[in-house]
Amino acid sequence: MSTAKENPCRKFQANFFNKSKCQNCFKPRELHLLTDQDLTQVRKMA
Repeated sequence: MSTAKENPCRKFQANFFNKSKCQNCFKPRELHLLTDQDLTQVRKMA
């Protein structure tokens, strides 16, 4: 069985009910920021 550490979610997709969590791995948006390019693409959630 693989864990999230072994196979991290690479693409954040907002959960339908909780926009700050990923619908694939349920981790916070901040944990998906892997590079500076990713940091520039993040928009603040209202």
